[in-house]
Amino acid sequence: MRSSRTQVDPDLSQRLFYALRRIAQGVEVDSRRLAKMHGVTGPQLVCLRAVVAYGPTTATDISEKVYLSPSTVVGIFDRLESKGLMKRRRDRQDRRVVFVTATDAGREAVAQAPHPLYQAVGALLKGRTKAEQKAFMEAIDELAQLIAEPSDEE
Repeated sequence: MRSSRTQVDPDLSQRLFYALRRIAQGVEVDSRRLAKMHGVTGPQLVCLRAVVAYGPTTATDISEKVYLSPSTVVGIFDRLESKGLMKRRRDRQDRRVVFVTATDAGREAVAQAPHPLYQAVGALLKGRTKAEQKAFMEAIDELAQLIAEPSDEE
């Protein structure tokens, strides 16, 4: 049996739009709080977490994992390196390739600066079935893809 598609509820669309605005604002507030308390911004912490999880790796690899442009990631890496939280090393076979790794201080920063947004996501998913978690993730992924890709109507 096929489920029928329903019309979009304009009130629900508006509520969802405002909820997304609150999330975006929360991300900015969270980033400023992290910078004040731990010396790293939200995007810096996201990149540093990825370096800890996937390193040694490259800026291009990290940019794909965290959905930031390679040039943005390079700038973030510059700031993290100047803070002593990560280091760069050229590949011996191909000097054009630069690998990044977290320093002990970088790994400590990741451990000491838990990202409140991760905690919020965990709280949201806690107690839900695997199927509900998967459905939620698929809906969020689809929304993120729609937001990231320009529409044909522009």
